[in-house]
Amino acid sequence: MYRLTHPLFLFCESPLHAGTGASLGTVDLPIQRERHTQFPKIESSSLKGALRQQIESVILRDLDPNESPEEAMQQAREALTMLNRYFGYDPGTFRQIEDFDKHFLSGHKSGQKKDEDEKKDEEKERKKRETLQILCNLLGTDLSLKDVEQFLKTRFKEELKRIVENVEEKISEEIKSDETKATMKRLIEHEVSERDVERLLEIKAEIKPKPAKEFSASIGFTDARLLFFPVKSLKGVFAWVSCPQVLGRFVEEMRMMDSGNPLAHLGGAEAFVPNTVPFGSTALFDSQRRVMLEEYQIAGVSQAPKGSPLNQVVDFVAERMPQNYWRQKIRTDVVVLEDEMFRDLTTLCTEVITRVKIDNERGSVADGALFTEEFLPSESVLYSLASFSDDQSGWHQHGEKATKVRAWLAEQLKASPVFQVGGDATLGKGLTRAQLFVP
Repeated sequence: MYRLTHPLFLFCESPLHAGTGASLGTVDLPIQRERHTQFPKIESSSLKGALRQQIESVILRDLDPNESPEEAMQQAREALTMLNRYFGYDPGTFRQIEDFDKHFLSGHKSGQKKDEDEKKDEEKERKKRETLQILCNLLGTDLSLKDVEQFLKTRFKEELKRIVENVEEKISEEIKSDETKATMKRLIEHEVSERDVERLLEIKAEIKPKPAKEFSASIGFTDARLLFFPVKSLKGVFAWVSCPQVLGRFVEEMRMMDSGNPLAHLGGAEAFVPNTVPFGSTALFDSQRRVMLEEYQIAGVSQAPKGSPLNQVVDFVAERMPQNYWRQKIRTDVVVLEDEMFRDLTTLCTEVITRVKIDNERGSVADGALFTEEFLPSESVLYSLASFSDDQSGWHQHGEKATKVRAWLAEQLKASPVFQVGGDATLGKGLTRAQLFVP
């Protein structure tokens, strides 16, 4: 069960296409929308997968093969293990780092040519450490690599008595082949040969893996919902629009925070009046105090009272914006519209791009390669709720508390706040900046 909940704010650095795959409408590739309101959104599975992929890539990117490759890989494995525990088990995570290890960190230091003797020594040491690590895993104890190495050197039968039962249980339940059973039997009796060492490297493949994915992730996300939508404006280039329904829902969902909610005292949708701008804002008015958005002329727009719920929400969101320019602009360039007007603008004023593929031989559009694609505009502001529970993976007798899981995610987002969401990554689309609010 989730113990902590905090808002995760998302700011679109570039147009974003979180698509549905197909459509019966005029746009071939539409964006994801809520069924009942038609407001744009990002599915929680898309958001969680994008965040996970970003954290994985940062872990592998930060590996330095020029300094202690083995230690760098060990640190990466530990980081990826923690990622699996918090986001949920994915065997592809470790296949990725194994491929990276095989092709990039194969015991070589970048820019340095090593002689054959050094390579052989490194390979021997690597196999030795792998063997000892497998022994630790098989014996199922809290032994360190140094402990197991000492056991193999001294062959003290008394030292292994406390783990023989555990080993024999593994032999009877998990290890299938007679050769492997014999290997483990000689290990227990301290009759280890060179062939046994080689065989130990193969044992891992014969042991039936535990169902490691049978636990819940410690981090969960809700769908990312649109909070402020950018629209072309006659004054100020563009303005952000919202509506009472969206703002009221945001305030209500903020109440899920266990503590430290600065908006807890605000009311719901009824606290936000349509056709208002924040107190002190005149940046969007023309000479007749009208606001011109796209082709719409909105008359009778007034300022909200000082200290109004609108001002408090805008001030709170402004502090989550990535740059000082955006923090200042959102405090003055926000308009609260009627719910229906907001729905129309978010339906009709998204970016729709026509794309083609040119046939190389004919020099014209290839058959079936003319299509339209919809994007959520840059500078859109969305939010999701990130929930945290105690570590439930069972990888440790006493899993980390939800507060530590939350601190880990906040640290990851602080180190790499911009990640890619949705399609067209090679076209620079979907770059999104995230910030987790922790009071």
